[in-house]
Amino acid sequence: MSSPDDASNRNPSIAICIPTHGRPDLVKEALASVLEQTHAPSEVLVSDDCGDPKVRQLVEEVAATVPYPIRYLHCTDGPGQAQNVNHCLRAVCSDLLLLLHDDDLLFPRCLEILIQPFRRDPGLIATYGRQLFVDNAGREVPGLSDPINQHHRRTPDRVGVQKCSLCAAIIGQFPNNGYLIRAEVAKGVGVDAARGAALDRDFAIRCASSGPFFYTGELTSKYRLSDDSIIRGKGRDTDDSAFMFARLLEELCPLDAECKETIAQSYKEILPSAIAQAAQLKRPKAGWQWYFSKEHAPRILTRGGLHRAALLLAAMFNR
Repeated sequence: MSSPDDASNRNPSIAICIPTHGRPDLVKEALASVLEQTHAPSEVLVSDDCGDPKVRQLVEEVAATVPYPIRYLHCTDGPGQAQNVNHCLRAVCSDLLLLLHDDDLLFPRCLEILIQPFRRDPGLIATYGRQLFVDNAGREVPGLSDPINQHHRRTPDRVGVQKCSLCAAIIGQFPNNGYLIRAEVAKGVGVDAARGAALDRDFAIRCASSGPFFYTGELTSKYRLSDDSIIRGKGRDTDDSAFMFARLLEELCPLDAECKETIAQSYKEILPSAIAQAAQLKRPKAGWQWYFSKEHAPRILTRGGLHRAALLLAAMFNR
């Protein structure tokens, strides 16, 4: 006779978590992509930190049409993405969970694809696939998806269990959402608001210590380049994603040589953006430290390097 643990491994339950900030039109699209899943979730949770009655009504109407629970949660833990996501994670009752930001979408076979590796290997921590990049209207952006997926090493030669979960997290192979992860791990790690716009990368890095990641190689989610986002909308002037990621990389001290090389390469790649953001954020001291670092020194006399120096000088005199 099979034990409960064996049954759970063969057919783990799945929760889909959708944090939102009072955006009913986007939530409606996200939920529509959930309803199209060829493998139905066990529960769906929509956490709204606005308490928008339109979102609540939408969720209740959709919930009345499906055989699994769809719950509306009003997050009152405080404003911000991290608090809202954590509020949603804590309410999960399933074995696995998938985080879906309200402006993104799932392909119909997403859950079907992502659950299969868990059934074969109970030791996995998370599974994920490729992302399709779409515009604000949900239309594919030509020529964008393949280069970005390749940059993050979501390539055919990487399909399967990742040799190093930490490396997969650092290079961004582990996506910002649309991944399937063990709920107990996600809850235990949580999202750290102190990481600013780099909180998704920080989450992946901290999850990496719990066990192996599996990359499926298949398209599973759509990432929307929303007009109203932290880097394209009202938050553009305070975007600190590169700044915080550089700080995060400086804190990592792995013993593995491959990890050290991955960190060094990622640090070198992110510094130009981190310096520009330091100027934008009125943090010229940090910017100058990076500017004259050995990693950035070869770029000082380049056109880009000179432009970054001008940005830092402007930040010093316009504080």
